[in-house]
Amino acid sequence: MRLRKLHGGANLAVEIAVDGGIDAETAPLVVRAGARALVVGSAVFRHPGGIAQGMAALAENIRSAAPVAGTASV
Repeated sequence: MRLRKLHGGANLAVEIAVDGGIDAETAPLVVRAGARALVVGSAVFRHPGGIAQGMAALAENIRSAAPVAGTASV
């Protein structure tokens, strides 16, 4: 949130990316905080149900967290 506030008043076109600790639980939190690019590794490649289920869990949670339609793409 602090980064978004720092650039918010400057009217800059900035995309916030988050790398590390992203999973189905943390992804919606960082999307709500302003992140638009998430780097995900273990949550997908080590998901107990396999890669497809890991991606599906992330996508579902990210879509539900997007503050405005069209701001987060999966």
